Amino acid sequence: MSLQNNKYINYLPCLLIVSVAVKLTTVIMIYKIVNILGVNCSVATLILPLWFVIGDIISELYGYKVAKRIVILTIIGQLIFGMLISLTSVIPSSNLLSNLNSLYETLFRNTFRVSLASSIGLLVGGVYNAYIY
Repeated sequence: MSLQNNKYINYLPCLLIVSVAVKLTTVIMIYKIVNILGVNCSVATLILPLWFVIGDIISELYGYKVAKRIVILTIIGQLIFGMLISLTSVIPSSNLLSNLNSLYETLFRNTFRVSLASSIGLLVGGVYNAYIY
């Protein structure tokens, strides 16, 4: 089916936005640990399956080529986000918030590293998921 003739074409931008939002949330929440039924786990592991569900929906409605492109665009957005957060977290804060500077640096300085590692794994997983679905 051609993408131009797809009756679901209006939903594609929304699915892309949700895909990027879910991925960015997993990057930021990677260090938040919660206890579920006695097991400690990262909040990101609870959110990440939603990204694959969105990928499956995109694959089903728009096909493999579009799903692969969405995966790649999402990962590019995640890498840009990670780089910007990592770079801006080390900029010294104004005197009004100088006590928060070390907190920002501690929380966000590794965001690009997390984004890069996540991107490598999810590029393979996301594209493969789109292909087999």
